[in-house]
Amino acid sequence: MNDARNIYAHDRSRVWDEFAVNLSGSREGLFVAVCTASTSEEARTAIVKSAQALGYGADGVTFVTIDATGTRLTAPQLIDIVESMDPLCVVAADAGSTLLFAEAAQKLVEPNEPTRLNGREVRAFDDLNELMHTPAGKQRAWALLKTLPSFPRS
Repeated sequence: MNDARNIYAHDRSRVWDEFAVNLSGSREGLFVAVCTASTSEEARTAIVKSAQALGYGADGVTFVTIDATGTRLTAPQLIDIVESMDPLCVVAADAGSTLLFAEAAQKLVEPNEPTRLNGREVRAFDDLNELMHTPAGKQRAWALLKTLPSFPRS
């Protein structure tokens, strides 16, 4: 579809312009990962591989960093980003991002439990970076991530 006629493209572009320092990855935002600070390379790889396995593609993740180069997102800013991106699912990678996302959504978000908020599947972690240090932790992370919905096929 032509972006000029896509009502969602305008808001996504605005968010990318306004919060460029906090955003990386896909501009489409169908699979959004939120973290307080940068995720470790292993955690980022786990998120990307999960998105790929679920059909979103290897380049299908938008990363939102709450604390990026001295700029801290507020709860209203985070919900603005998420609502404007309109993802099918959200991953909160650590306790800080889980708390801010819960504040932004005005709902309790339980870490390590499948949750559905405002029409989106949400998976929250206490510390995805830490889980990546052990094989058992990696398995726990994958067990939760694979409960996210697959990308819908037409």
